[in-house]
Amino acid sequence: MKNRKINGTQFEGMVRNGLAYLRQREKEVNKLNVFPVPDGDTGTNMRLTLENGIEYAKSNEVMAHYLKTLSEGMLLGARGNSGVILSQFFKGMQLELARCVVAGPGELRNALIRGYRNAYGAVVKPVEGTILTVFREGIEHIRPQISRATAIEDLLLMYIAEMKKTLAYTPELLPVLKESGVIDSGGQGFIYIVEGMLGYLYGDIVKDDKPAAKSINAPVQSVDFSLFNEYSKFTDGYCMEFILQLLKSGSYIQLFDLDRYIEDIGVYGNSLVVVRDGSRVKVHIHTLRPEKVIALSRQ
Repeated sequence: MKNRKINGTQFEGMVRNGLAYLRQREKEVNKLNVFPVPDGDTGTNMRLTLENGIEYAKSNEVMAHYLKTLSEGMLLGARGNSGVILSQFFKGMQLELARCVVAGPGELRNALIRGYRNAYGAVVKPVEGTILTVFREGIEHIRPQISRATAIEDLLLMYIAEMKKTLAYTPELLPVLKESGVIDSGGQGFIYIVEGMLGYLYGDIVKDDKPAAKSINAPVQSVDFSLFNEYSKFTDGYCMEFILQLLKSGSYIQLFDLDRYIEDIGVYGNSLVVVRDGSRVKVHIHTLRPEKVIALSRQ
């Protein structure tokens, strides 16, 4: 029998299965990564972000309670541009379902809409043809078809189908993808997560092959120095990622102006994603002047 509602325990099982599904395809997603820089880590960043959220989250039958801790853990452990965006999608879902014990098709539809809107809001200069477009068009194209009678499985089937259509079209929206002959890596990674979530509801549980923690005596993985050497051009700068903790002393929390901070820090880089969550600010930026970014953030 298909599900008309899901609770926090079921949703936890869904995201765990989504993580396992992505983990099996992590390298494939990495190979697609050419935007914003071709550093081949989108799959890894998304996996680490979701992994940290699941490990941080507290199991709870109440959907709102589980999602709150999941989204908090994802933001704290978000890696890279794709990871921060993914965390903000789940944060949007959490905000929409903040009072839900269980979620039906209508609530889930609204959560997916709130998710993509929240993700767009976190990116200083949103780019179409990326995971953001996949988020948005996936749910917007099917929202009129979702009613109270829609099963959660059917909603997710339609959602995945529409996201795949958008994903196939991303090279037409983002020239760098077309030049490289690939689709958007973040969009593909997210679809794998949702496919795993749907699989859980059908009983298709992916075996969790997460490797055991490495011992201190484990061999260090070799580094491929051909990726960056004396002939490389240092055009993309450093990928900086940090959490700025605002303090009560000195009225930093009350005086902090997020828009002004984004404007000031944007002078020193690009690929900027800045999110404030209470007294913490998560920052991702590609910059040639990391010392300037640090100095500005310490003021």
